[in-house]
Amino acid sequence: MPTIPVPSRASTSGEPPVPAADPARLRLTDGAILLAFAAVTFLLGVFPLKDVDFWWHLRTGDLIRETGEIPRTDLYTYTVPDRSWIDLHWGFQILLSYGFERGGVVFLNLAKCVITTIAVLLLVTAKRREWPLWVMVLTWLPALVLLGGRMYIRPETLTLLYISIFLAVLFRWDRQPWLGLVLPLTQVCWVNTQGLFVFGPILLTFALIDAALRPNAFGPDRRRWWKIALGVSVLVGLACLMNPYGIRGALFPLTDLLFGTLNDPIFKQEIAELSSIPRLIAESAGYPHFMLIVHLTVVALGGLSFVIPLLWQGTARLGDLRLSPTTPEPAERSRKTKGKKTKASTRRETNRKPAVEPSWSLRPFRLLLYLAFTALSWQATRNSHQFAAIVGTITAWNFGEWAAAVLRRRAEQGKTAIPRLWPRLVTLCVTVGLFATVASGQLYALAEEGRTIGLGEEPAWFPHRAVEFAGSEGLPPRFLGFHIGHDALFIYHHGPERKVFVDPRLEVMGSDQYRAYSKLSRAIATDDPRAPWRPGLEQAGNPVLLADHSLATGVGVSLLLEPSWRCIWFDEVASVFAHEPDARTADLPAVDFLGRHFGTQLDPSPPSRDVEWLSATKGLSKFVLVLLEQRGRPDQASVLIPLGLDLARETRRRMPGAAEPWAFAAALELGRVPGLGVAGADRRYLRPFDPVADLHRARVAAFAREALQRDPDEQIALSALLGLALQGGMTEVAIPLLERSAARPPRSPQQAMSRDASRTQLDRLKTQLGREPRIDVSNGERIRRSVDALLASGRVASAVELLEEQYPLAERDWPTTDRIAALQMHLGYPDRARQSWQAVVDPPNLAIRQARVAATFYAVDDLDTARDAYRQALIEDPELFDAHFGLMLVEFDAGRADLALEAARNALGRAPDDAAKAAVEAIIRRVEPYAGR
Repeated sequence: MPTIPVPSRASTSGEPPVPAADPARLRLTDGAILLAFAAVTFLLGVFPLKDVDFWWHLRTGDLIRETGEIPRTDLYTYTVPDRSWIDLHWGFQILLSYGFERGGVVFLNLAKCVITTIAVLLLVTAKRREWPLWVMVLTWLPALVLLGGRMYIRPETLTLLYISIFLAVLFRWDRQPWLGLVLPLTQVCWVNTQGLFVFGPILLTFALIDAALRPNAFGPDRRRWWKIALGVSVLVGLACLMNPYGIRGALFPLTDLLFGTLNDPIFKQEIAELSSIPRLIAESAGYPHFMLIVHLTVVALGGLSFVIPLLWQGTARLGDLRLSPTTPEPAERSRKTKGKKTKASTRRETNRKPAVEPSWSLRPFRLLLYLAFTALSWQATRNSHQFAAIVGTITAWNFGEWAAAVLRRRAEQGKTAIPRLWPRLVTLCVTVGLFATVASGQLYALAEEGRTIGLGEEPAWFPHRAVEFAGSEGLPPRFLGFHIGHDALFIYHHGPERKVFVDPRLEVMGSDQYRAYSKLSRAIATDDPRAPWRPGLEQAGNPVLLADHSLATGVGVSLLLEPSWRCIWFDEVASVFAHEPDARTADLPAVDFLGRHFGTQLDPSPPSRDVEWLSATKGLSKFVLVLLEQRGRPDQASVLIPLGLDLARETRRRMPGAAEPWAFAAALELGRVPGLGVAGADRRYLRPFDPVADLHRARVAAFAREALQRDPDEQIALSALLGLALQGGMTEVAIPLLERSAARPPRSPQQAMSRDASRTQLDRLKTQLGREPRIDVSNGERIRRSVDALLASGRVASAVELLEEQYPLAERDWPTTDRIAALQMHLGYPDRARQSWQAVVDPPNLAIRQARVAATFYAVDDLDTARDAYRQALIEDPELFDAHFGLMLVEFDAGRADLALEAARNALGRAPDDAAKAAVEAIIRRVEPYAGR
């Protein structure tokens, strides 16, 4: 295309002269834009490895290098061992093996970033010289964000590079047809690194259709071009056959991907990356997540890149038609005062001047690409990578060409068409701003995907130690992981000698086998009596089982409760189970959670990094919640809670500013609250403080408050505090918590139902709370009545506020102080309660006050200080049950079995009632097996 003519600085259109920007400065700014764009692309790939497919690819690459053979039948499963395996990824796998050997995951992550950056730069620089770079980069950015969402160490990274080469060549081959010879070589590499090599012939076919539809497409001057183009096309087709499997490999995208195994609905229903965009929209409950919005934005922007230039072109041509041959142009009208001779001369020039051609045309090649890859992305989110690259490029081409056409038309009409600096600076600022958003983690916070900046493996993500243990000598050589990606990790550590039930190679496994796995997984997770899962495991050969804490908690809980299976490993990521006879044969003891807490069984693989401690705490808290809320097994939950609190305590020490350890501790402690789950059944705040009934409630509230102080939106803490408030009848506390829950945008139909339930419950509680009672503070008796009325209506915080206002700290007697402090403990403010109790100068019972103060330290898990305070109370009164009971809990939580048992026996003889006696006896039963060891 011709270079845009630049009119003289004194415009003939009557516009004021515009100073031309310095060309060197424009080039420098364009270079900065391109550099910033490349930097954003690179940074989007700098995140820790989380992709589970990595491991089976790596193991296969190692095997190919070791044996010199490319696999043709399945090597890794014991369920479909002889099934045909067309491994077109073999070239990628060899590269992966070499790279891992030389630099590990960090090197491979950097290589992925470099390859992706090169590919994207090839795409954004495939342009005509006159197309403004700033326009193309600006319109590319949404697609770049979407592309960054799947920048994994996968074969699709090489597919992105091949697509970029194809598009860069096809963009230029109309004028340089011999560039097409690059395509067969690229196709040979492509067909031996990923099954999506079919995109190459598709791109080439669309380009040939585009060439055939152009004016004079088959004229004499185009014959040479067609000979080269058709020759290149034949070579590309032949290149598809140049794979180890010949015609079977060439047909693989059709027989296995498009119309084969992966077309089964079971995969779209259960594999997240195979979900369609309509399904994601339906599941968003009207609140689509960030990346879905980005995807739809890229679709819309791509469509607009056709619509807007077409509308502009049509408008421009209509404008030209309206200009009659005798109608003077604006420039002539501005000079009408210069005399009749000038006007006549100008009119003759106008009559000879043809209409200005808008110089933008719809390219079939671009339209076909946009339609095809948009439809492809609509079918499965895993296609967003290729979709973003191609539609981002098409969008940039369309808008870039349109911007150049607008400038050209202005120049031909005699209007100002000088390149400006400010749009470039705006684009540079936007690109740098996106870089900062990625670097600061704000983009990933919006995406709600928990991604961070890093180059190694995602901490506490892959259960390496659990998988290594699952392949121990003496255990069955069969493995089943209830996170299908962990089977890939088992393949890496133990394959192909030890084999798996299923793995992520869906086209090898087949839909029937995956359906059997999915059915078995659901049956175990729900422990559904209508779908017995024990026979299913027997049919599977009773393999070694691994349950992921994050995604398969229900599976882990069911197996933990099943006597015929033994938990032989439990770490921060996963648990491992063996069939009881196999565990006995291998002489592998069951994990003793209380034994780990009391130190009688060592953890063979304790957490080492902060994030691992946090993950371990989260895993145990999820087990406890499932045991309590879904299985109704507080007895088994109580076995896990002490170890979970140990983990939370250590995590808080390592991460003092984090909210999660406090929140997980609140969830764990909630399992020790008497009468949990019966809403409003026991308004403990109406009675004096009782350590047996109230200490665990106070700890839940205090832990939740500590979490919310660090993060006001910590959902686990909000949930724990809400559950405690509802169970305790503290309506005034529950209402604002429910309001926050009801205001949260749902991310799924289930969350929408939960939100609606919260709103219904909120309306009921507001009705139940009613109008605030009349407050009368004219005398002590009326103050007491007002406080009683507030408490009776569930307004605990208002009652405390009234008491504190009417009775200053230094003027309170013991009964008033004890009442205020007890209410503060129920609300989760032990520090304020301690201040109240300690302010009484002459309490009637020093031991009682000291035991109350000790309880405030225990409420915030300060075990050492609480122990000293309880011992001081026992010095004042050796017979005080409250002190013995509190000391028992402190020593139990601290993992001191002997001292806990001694304190429990002392408390048992002084228990004031049956409830106290039962609570002490429960501790004795837990501690006795570990005392003296």
